[in-house]
Amino acid sequence: MGRVSLRARLTVWYSAIVVVVVIAGVAATLFFMRSGLLQPIDREIAFQVGVFAQEAGKAQSEHELRQISHTYLAAPASEELHNLGFTLLLWTDGGIVSNATTQIETFSAAQRVFLGGPGFSSPETITSPTGEHYRAAIVPVLQGDARLGVVVVAAPLEQLNGALRQLAVLLAGLGLFALAGSGIGIWFLLGRALRPVEVISETAALFSREEPSRRIAYTGPPDEIGHLVTTLNAMLDRVERSFRDQQQFLYDASHELRTPLSIVKGHLEVLDSMGEVTTDMCRDAHKVVAEEIDRMNRVVSELLTLAKSGDRGFLVKDAVRLDEFLEQLFANAIYLGDRDWQLGEVPSITVQADADRLTQMLLNLLRNAVEHTQPGQRIALGGAVRDRFVAIYVRDEGEGIAPADHERIFTRFFTRKGRGKGCYGLGLSIVDALAKAHGGWVEVSSQLAEGSTFTIVLPPD
Repeated sequence: MGRVSLRARLTVWYSAIVVVVVIAGVAATLFFMRSGLLQPIDREIAFQVGVFAQEAGKAQSEHELRQISHTYLAAPASEELHNLGFTLLLWTDGGIVSNATTQIETFSAAQRVFLGGPGFSSPETITSPTGEHYRAAIVPVLQGDARLGVVVVAAPLEQLNGALRQLAVLLAGLGLFALAGSGIGIWFLLGRALRPVEVISETAALFSREEPSRRIAYTGPPDEIGHLVTTLNAMLDRVERSFRDQQQFLYDASHELRTPLSIVKGHLEVLDSMGEVTTDMCRDAHKVVAEEIDRMNRVVSELLTLAKSGDRGFLVKDAVRLDEFLEQLFANAIYLGDRDWQLGEVPSITVQADADRLTQMLLNLLRNAVEHTQPGQRIALGGAVRDRFVAIYVRDEGEGIAPADHERIFTRFFTRKGRGKGCYGLGLSIVDALAKAHGGWVEVSSQLAEGSTFTIVLPPD
């Protein structure tokens, strides 16, 4: 069975609702119009019944009642009955007195009342055996406990019912026209409204076919669809970043592990090619292989840290007392190298951070400072509060960094050339990634031959 589109299903549902609304509207309209049109007829019937009943109440016998009825029908007072098309009928044992030129089918109802059935002074709708409809009031004329006769005042409803039928046909036609027009309109409106959904599907298909840069093009209003498009584009950005991070991880891992693996393989091949291998030769080769394995472990660990830094739940934040934390870190940092270590201003505040990752960031900066300074040069560690943000700095008097390299040094394995050339490896990339994971950033201020200051800025609690 073929797939039915959302557009078609919504159009069918909308059309079904319109049909129900039209039917209910037509029924309600006819009901209230009929009720409204019957009200003046009912009032006139009740009035005519009351006037004639007042005259008939003067009769003392059936014969006198028939005489009064003939007189009443011949008098000017009954002209209103003829003008309105109403029928006045008197049923007695002696026969029927009526102003109708043709007999109406109310005899059976009048007869039932005459034979003891209850009458009804409030007008009701009665149907003749031939299917004609009347609005009638039937009231007995009593003389004590005896019934002298029954008075009937009736109005034919065929003209009214015919008009209502014509109105029903007209309303039904208008309803069908409205249904067709609204169905066509909703089809095109749904097509326009659901076009972004089609674009989303097309973009997702292209994205899955290795086009990660593809995004959903949407120029509509910022409504629910617009919000959905924005959310999906943000999701695609994250997926693309994850994909590229994965590719970068594989590239970096293969690039960095190629050299130590080549060294290990080379030493082992040299040993294999030698006829006689001494203990010292094995020890030297073992030392080189162990160092390269340690290097590989370190590179893999750093790459994994970079790969995981954007994951939800990567950080385990807790309250960190900054002064105590920096004092302890400084006490351990002085063993990194023979430098002029100084502990600067340390604010007595508490920050929400992952203590282990914060230690990793600062140790990377401190090791980097040791690597790019000479023995006896100053390295300072401290912190401050700037506009509610917490700033932790590592300052040195080393070789410095050219302004053109300030942004590029956070690139993985960035190698600067010229004066002060060297490779920065993954340390600064890890610092940058972990700072962003905390919701902060890293700042660098440096000039060649004047030293560098790296500042980790963390957001307030």
